[in-house]
Amino acid sequence: MKREENNAYRVRVYQHATRIVITLVFFCLLVGILVFRLVQLQIIYGQSLFNKSLDNQYTFANLQAQRGLILDRNGHILANNKPKFHLELTTRAKNDIKVLQTLKDTKLISNEDFENIKNIIHHDKKSKTIRILKDLKQETLHTIYKNSLHLDPLKVVPEFNRYYPHGDSCSAVTGYVLAKKTAKDKKSSNPNILATHSGAEGIEKYYDKILSGKSGVAQLQRDAKGNILQSISDIPAQNGADLTLTIDLKLQEIIKNKMQDKRGAVIVSNPSNGEILGLFSAPSYDPNAFLDPSMSKALDYYLKSPQKPLFNRVISGQFPPASTVKPFLALHALDHKIINREFSIYDPGYFRYKNTKNIYRNWNRNGHGHVDTHKAIVLSNDTFFYHLAIMTGIDTMRDIYASYGFGDKTGIDLSGEKTGLVPDRSWKKKRGQSWLIGDTIITGIGQGSMLATPIQMAQAINIFANRGENIQLHLVKSIKQSDNQPTVIQPSKSSNFKSIDPSNWHFVTAAMQKVIKLGTGKRFGHHNLPFAAKTGTAQLIKDSWRLNKSKHLSDHSWFIGFVVKDPSDFSITVLIENENDAILVAKEIIEDYFDT
Repeated sequence: MKREENNAYRVRVYQHATRIVITLVFFCLLVGILVFRLVQLQIIYGQSLFNKSLDNQYTFANLQAQRGLILDRNGHILANNKPKFHLELTTRAKNDIKVLQTLKDTKLISNEDFENIKNIIHHDKKSKTIRILKDLKQETLHTIYKNSLHLDPLKVVPEFNRYYPHGDSCSAVTGYVLAKKTAKDKKSSNPNILATHSGAEGIEKYYDKILSGKSGVAQLQRDAKGNILQSISDIPAQNGADLTLTIDLKLQEIIKNKMQDKRGAVIVSNPSNGEILGLFSAPSYDPNAFLDPSMSKALDYYLKSPQKPLFNRVISGQFPPASTVKPFLALHALDHKIINREFSIYDPGYFRYKNTKNIYRNWNRNGHGHVDTHKAIVLSNDTFFYHLAIMTGIDTMRDIYASYGFGDKTGIDLSGEKTGLVPDRSWKKKRGQSWLIGDTIITGIGQGSMLATPIQMAQAINIFANRGENIQLHLVKSIKQSDNQPTVIQPSKSSNFKSIDPSNWHFVTAAMQKVIKLGTGKRFGHHNLPFAAKTGTAQLIKDSWRLNKSKHLSDHSWFIGFVVKDPSDFSITVLIENENDAILVAKEIIEDYFDT
């Protein structure tokens, strides 16, 4: 009996000890877990959890910066910010459902919208802002204010959209903007919120950073339920800078009217300071179509039209410069004593190099007889310049063309500019071909592989008008940041010429003045201004004069000219695709501009 009691006692002792050990092990394990969790929460993840708690307590709201204005030289607005209004609802507020019901009763929202928003309110635990109505009409705004629906938890929120008051008149200059998403939930470590629009073309793109400014941010405190309690602090938005352009809106409207139903480009500038007074690419487009949903059909047309209205022909169109280069070659041939003013050739209507079979024809198939330098410029004689090209050689011709800016970008403050092309030996060698004497001959009349953009042509005639000085073409006259005084742009100046003999310059210029009186430009007619000019006909296919071709293969026409005075303050470049109307368009633009 006693033995059984001893055994039972030992069992109870063992069981008691086991329970104590298990309890101690469990307690130690629990303490270990708690200690580990405390270390994890306080040391390992302490900083991130602290930041998360702050994020739950505070939130940030974007403060939109207004994009800078774009104005013409006389202060007319070319691009501004047009306000539109939206109605937003803050959820999880005490009377959010009641206010929502009022919106439904006043027929501002449909039954379907009411149910959808109601479900959002019920399912979301935290408060959030929902945009109830977009782009409010005047009548809708009147209803909202009449029924006091602009009070918490509802709010009428303004938003500024880019607007171009003159539509397609200045689109090649201003370009347009595209909407982009605003960065969400930016923290105090990075308060510079992205702008809501970014420049896509033109001045809007080139000066995007200057025009955009910096959006601001407001720090808001909220309770555990997510309700906004108060505004703690804010970083105010910095509006973009205002740009005053060199462009004259009146001239832009004149050019637009003269370029209706045409494809081409027009540049009017002041050679003495590089300011561009008018710049137009036809056909044009209305930049408002990229932001206005009601203009979706117009936008679709712009994107798909074979006329390519979105293509800026001024800076990206590349065309044979044709006979417009002849005065440049003649001047430098005289300056470098390659020829003198009395040098002449006999033109039977064509040119044949030595005993080769190839014949290079003058535009006048009957020929011009004896032709000297003056007559060659006035009548734009091709045969004379075939001879001159051989005498000059492609290497010297390349240098002459380069000195006028051909084959390189002008550096105008627009994005997307092309370089054009001045062909030479190295260019052809890269193509696995040898340079031929025929290449030299046709390059002498601006044909063959040679290409130039209209803006390059405008730069070239300005350099000629300035007697060798190149003053940077530019579109921005001054930049005004907030309340500061405007910063006036000072264009760079350079010269690629050692010197130009003034008497040679006057000799060639006098011939260019005769172009519009007796020569190829006589359709220009009489004008009170002392005007020097040159025409050009850019062939798209060889011997186009022989063919009955469709319009898209018809020759392009050029007209370049400037007012002869020291310093010259007016030049014009006109290119018309597949039509011979460049001279008439230039004539009408000049007449309307100076007579009004």
